[in-house]
Amino acid sequence: MGVAIIADRYSALAFRLAGVDEYTADSPDDAVQRFLEIVDKGNYRVIMVSERFFKAVNKAKVKRLGSEVYPIIAAVPDFAGSTGERLQELYDSISRAVGAKLKLGE
Repeated sequence: MGVAIIADRYSALAFRLAGVDEYTADSPDDAVQRFLEIVDKGNYRVIMVSERFFKAVNKAKVKRLGSEVYPIIAAVPDFAGSTGERLQELYDSISRAVGAKLKLGE
C-alpha cells in the first residue's frame, strides 16, 4: 500500500521526485475524479491532496466511503501557497479526538 498525491502538475512533480505516485488535477472537480479513480484501484493508504482541492476530495471520501479510516486524506500546500485548510483540518481532528471544541488563540 503506497502513497499518492493529487495536485497541480508542478506540485505533483515535486512529490514524484520523492517517490510518491502522482495524479494531476486542474480543478476541484478534476481532483474528485482522480480521487475516485485512485479509490477504485485500492492501492493507497495515504492520499495527499493540494489544499485547494482538499474540501472537495474530503467530501467525496465521506460520500463514497463513509467513516472508513483508509485511505487517509492529507492536505498539503502547493506552489500557490497555503490556504489554511491544513490547520483547520488539524484543529477539527483534535477537537473530535478530545471530544470538545478547541479555541485557537493568538
